[in-house]
Amino acid sequence: MDLIWWVVAMAGCLALAGCIGLAVLWPRQVSQQELRPLANTGRLTRLPEYRRAVRRRTVTIVATVALLVVAFVASVLVAARPTGLPSWARNAQNSAPEDIMVCVGGPQDSPGVAATLKYFADRIPSFGTQRIGLTSANRRIVPLTRDYQYAAARFADYAQPQGSPSLVAPVSYADYAPSVEDVIAMCVTGLPPFDRTADQRRSLIYIGPQTTSGGAPALFTADRVTDLAHKAGVQVNVLTTGASTGPTTDLAHTTGGQAFSADSDVTAHLEQIRKHPPPAAPGAGAARSPESPEVPAIVALCAVVVLIALVVVRQRGTVGRRIALLVGAAVLLAIAIARPVIGGATPPPAVAGAHDPSIFVLVDRSADMGISDGRGRTRLAAARDDIAALMDRYPNARFAVISFASRPALNWPLSQDNWSLKPVVDAIAPYASTPAQAARADVGAASTVLRYQLFSAVQQYPRAQNLVFYLGAGAPESQEQARAFDPPAGAIDGGAVLAYDAAGQAALQAVAGQLGVPLLTRGGDGPLTGWAENPGHETAPAPAAATGFETYWILGMGAAGLVLVELYLVLRQFVRTRLVTPEPP
Repeated sequence: MDLIWWVVAMAGCLALAGCIGLAVLWPRQVSQQELRPLANTGRLTRLPEYRRAVRRRTVTIVATVALLVVAFVASVLVAARPTGLPSWARNAQNSAPEDIMVCVGGPQDSPGVAATLKYFADRIPSFGTQRIGLTSANRRIVPLTRDYQYAAARFADYAQPQGSPSLVAPVSYADYAPSVEDVIAMCVTGLPPFDRTADQRRSLIYIGPQTTSGGAPALFTADRVTDLAHKAGVQVNVLTTGASTGPTTDLAHTTGGQAFSADSDVTAHLEQIRKHPPPAAPGAGAARSPESPEVPAIVALCAVVVLIALVVVRQRGTVGRRIALLVGAAVLLAIAIARPVIGGATPPPAVAGAHDPSIFVLVDRSADMGISDGRGRTRLAAARDDIAALMDRYPNARFAVISFASRPALNWPLSQDNWSLKPVVDAIAPYASTPAQAARADVGAASTVLRYQLFSAVQQYPRAQNLVFYLGAGAPESQEQARAFDPPAGAIDGGAVLAYDAAGQAALQAVAGQLGVPLLTRGGDGPLTGWAENPGHETAPAPAAATGFETYWILGMGAAGLVLVELYLVLRQFVRTRLVTPEPP
């Protein structure tokens, strides 16, 4: 702990010493008229009842003085503007963006893996600004995303003891076997370097063995992975099975992370890891005040509240005056804990990629998209090329992919992990369809999913553009009444409807009108042109919020003054009743 105003602390020490000296040492002459003559005082003071009353009174006075000193010292610390203590106001550690990648390198049926997945499935819905991802040995299960509903559902699916999908894709290698280092390197790539900012925090939580036994040579060595983690600014935490020490434990220690055994209480270990996230880089949370007066203010308030209780219990004649002083101090301290600010506001927590566009890609996977476009490829293959062109044009954008035929599916949540999105796009294929199924295709099947995705994007990234691209054939053979798109007002800032079948252009024109974007006919191999973002959407960074004028230290000074007055009165009353020097007759 450090103090911004040491002079206030020194002045407080002098004031406390002066108060005690004035109350205890300053002689007080009492006239004979103020004294009441008593008979048989010696006999009275020898009574056991009298002695018990004296001891009880002495203990009460000592306790009261001790509590007043504690309250005064803590109030002076508040007034001296302390730093370095725990604080919840304008905390840079909470406001700096944080990315969390859960990295599974162990068997899916191991208790440690299941406990880890269940832990995050239960806690993801309570996240605020974090981005969460899940990576296995050869798959990006959940890309880094703030779509908490999607992420929590995926974590819960893979945490099921029976019937859960496989974390690892069934891929066989001729002369290669994934090593622990390769798995961690794969997970680090899910924290893309293009998103690195001065206040970005990155945490990787690995669950699996320390090392792999034998096999083909690995792609990454332990030193190479350590260097990769340092360059990406990633804090690596590990929950290992088997041996308690090894290269993964060393990696955790060198990156500022923690290492635990996955064979014991995994939930408790994860709680410990989440309590110590990566520190914010220098310069993070510039609008945050570094002062942390909450702890001493709470200590002072607790001491004052106990004093109020003692005064009420004792019921002395001066209760009214003392209650007024102590209640006044308690009110000032309670307000100081809230840290009121004049002329400023607390900036909202920072969000990674807050100004990068959010792009929603709606892909028609009906049987009509599997028909050849006349140039040796299917319509869906042409659509995949157009998606790749969009990704090249917006390398830092967040992409979400929603596919549909008669029903929608969110294939990819809103995420900036476009490196992992490319193979997902390449694997998109038309659904197997019968004539009856083709008749049920719906050009508006994705309307509800898109609406809720836009709602979420507007709330999470209010200063980012939302672009919607609809790629489809228009379901010309459908007999179903198409659902209408009803996006939130003002949520779409650009995009286009791309038509790959002239027969369905009438239906696609209606979709374009509902989305408020142009209709483009994709009949050749030319570049994707003819559309633009809404120029009226402002995406410039928000102005820095003013820190304002802190007032808690003024309240702390006031509370210290009231407590000091009460301390003087208590000591003076005690001294008066113990040491009385009458005036000579």
